[in-house]
Amino acid sequence: MKYILFIVVFVFLFGKIIKYALKYWFSSKLKEAQKEFDQNRNFQNASSQQKEGTIRVDKTSDKSNKNQSSSAAGDYIDYEIVK
Repeated sequence: MKYILFIVVFVFLFGKIIKYALKYWFSSKLKEAQKEFDQNRNFQNASSQQKEGTIRVDKTSDKSNKNQSSSAAGDYIDYEIVK
């Protein structure tokens, strides 16, 4: 009888300990994820300081774009359409 009571109390206490440990662990992971989300949102807000609805175009050199696209795409082969 003594052993059965010991096992029941042990299982009860072990369940309570696991419950609080998992609750603490999940809440800490949730706080970390929320902090990371807020940091990413603040970074995005800081990088876009222009008003909503405005358009910003970053111009690049045409020569560098042509060189990059032709070297990345390979050689151009001219062909004729046969009817």
